[in-house]
Amino acid sequence: MENVTRDLKLARGILVQNGKVLLVQDIRPGQGHYFLPGGSVEPGESVKAALLREWGEELGWPIEVGSFRGCLEHTWSYYRKEDAENVTVYEMNYLFSVKASEKNLSEDPISKEAHLKFSWIPLSHLSNINILPQPLKSMIPEILDKNSKGLWESTLDA
Repeated sequence: MENVTRDLKLARGILVQNGKVLLVQDIRPGQGHYFLPGGSVEPGESVKAALLREWGEELGWPIEVGSFRGCLEHTWSYYRKEDAENVTVYEMNYLFSVKASEKNLSEDPISKEAHLKFSWIPLSHLSNINILPQPLKSMIPEILDKNSKGLWESTLDA
C-alpha cells in the first residue's frame, strides 16, 4: 500500500440572494455533502478564470467575479480501492463573491452535470447541513455579516 499526496487549488464563488446562498450537492451514492460552486484551477489558469469556467461547465450561468473574500486551506484523506492507496488531499479554496444576471437568478438552478444538484440554502440553515469544508459554516456568514475581505481559515495543524 502506498501513500499518495494531492495538492488542489480551488476557485469558489459565494452567491447570495434573499438570505439564501447557492450551494452544490454531490448526489452520488455515499456522498451527499454540499459545497460552494466552483472547482479546480488548471495549471497556468488564473483563479478568476477558473471560477468563470467552472460555473459555466457546472451551471451554464455567466457570472461576474467580484472581490476576494477569503481563503480556506483544508486537508482530508481517503482510501482508493482501485489501487489500494491512501490518498491525502491538501486543498486551497479561494473564495470570491460573484454576481449573476437577474434572468438567471429568477430561474431554478439546474446542473449541467448529472452528479451535482444546485440549491438555494437559507443562511440560517448552514449549521444544520453537511457542507465541506466544515469551516465554511461559520466563514460564509462572517464574510456576509461583516462584508469582510481576506478571511483565512485552516483545518491543518499549526
